[in-house]
Amino acid sequence: MDKNLSVNVFTCEYDGLRALFRARLSEWKKETFGAQAETEHSSTPSTSLQTTFVNISKSKVLNKDLVLLLQETSKGNSIIEHYRKNKKLTDFHRYGLIDIIIEEVIFSQTVLKDWQFNQLFQEICESFPCESQLKDFYYIPRKNRNNAAGRLFSRYKSKCYKKRKLQASSSPSRPCFPNLDSLIEVDPIICIAYKAALNRDGDDWAGVIDKWRKTYHSRQKDLKTKGSLEFLTEWSKFAHPKADELIKIDFDILYPSKGNLLFAKWSFFKKHIEAHYKKITNAYCKNLFLSGSSTENIDAQDYIYAILLVAILPSTTRFPSESGKRTKKATILDAQESLVLCLPTLNDYQRQMEAVINKYYNAGQSLQPFIIVEGLTPDEIRGFYISFNKVLLKCGSIIECLDVCFKIFQVLGLQYPQACYNVWLFFQTFFYEITTEHDKKSVSLISLVNTFNDIQK
Repeated sequence: MDKNLSVNVFTCEYDGLRALFRARLSEWKKETFGAQAETEHSSTPSTSLQTTFVNISKSKVLNKDLVLLLQETSKGNSIIEHYRKNKKLTDFHRYGLIDIIIEEVIFSQTVLKDWQFNQLFQEICESFPCESQLKDFYYIPRKNRNNAAGRLFSRYKSKCYKKRKLQASSSPSRPCFPNLDSLIEVDPIICIAYKAALNRDGDDWAGVIDKWRKTYHSRQKDLKTKGSLEFLTEWSKFAHPKADELIKIDFDILYPSKGNLLFAKWSFFKKHIEAHYKKITNAYCKNLFLSGSSTENIDAQDYIYAILLVAILPSTTRFPSESGKRTKKATILDAQESLVLCLPTLNDYQRQMEAVINKYYNAGQSLQPFIIVEGLTPDEIRGFYISFNKVLLKCGSIIECLDVCFKIFQVLGLQYPQACYNVWLFFQTFFYEITTEHDKKSVSLISLVNTFNDIQK
């Protein structure tokens, strides 16, 4: 066959197939997007063709149905209810819808590409057809040198920026959350029911424990996507008198087999820390150690041995002086006060806490939760407490206070108070054997932990 003839035959066959493809593609567009969408797509054939192929080959952006996602929150349910009654959405509901979608995207660690914003818009229209005429409100693709725009795009970029900023400035104490895919996730509808039941009074405590375990996955999601006030409001059992039991449940899931390490290692710690306490030069701490080593009151001794850690793991943080003009270095007494608040009576504990908060919050320090000891001196101790989420949790000993307080830090991803940061990091590293890439270990901390680990070998 002549070479030119074979080329012409191939070209004709190719053109015929291309024409057939275009015809069928046009039919598919009309069925999927309607006549108006067909006109819009045909005006920019190269771009729309690319988008069409992507939409066909890729699954939905959200890993669950949009309606089911909305049903997981009260805000989402209000959006659904409004739409059912009015067959339309207000801007208020649109903003709420976008916030829920972007929070899910961020939580699932999905990195959105340009075409996926179009796909998200299509998913919105599937559930809320009235929104099909408002594409520019949700997403405007990038054209020439103009950046992409629309509420979906801007909200996603804003959330990503805040996430990066939070990760850059997050506390070294913040735990690395486990792979939640390894946990059994309760059906979203059932989880909503469990969460609602947990917020009602009258449920038996055994039922609370069961539902609390089953909603761990949902709680971790909320912890990453909601503000602290909103989170604690939605999970109101954190304000229950038995909230410490719930904290321990979450910690055991977060760090399996580490929940009892503080109690298991405490006697070893007391025995071998004495050699370091004998080297203390600060007169107040030296006298405190002599008092603790000679007392027969175990609670008093445990309390003294705990707070003396601030003397051998000193703080380097600074905060404004009373005049507010200069910064001063945190003293040993400052560190002890931020670790344990010792009060003569509980009647005045809230005002005393406010005073300490004001003292450290000027420097951006966080002091929640608080360990409170009732009694001015170790021999006069009448009780141990933790103040958390406007509730006073009673504990049986200073060790239990330290254990519960540490677990609150970890479970909720809270910052350690900077004035006693090294002490809490010592508890994290030595007692609970937890290390993270964010830990800022001082030379004195590394030396103490290494010494203890060498003795244990």
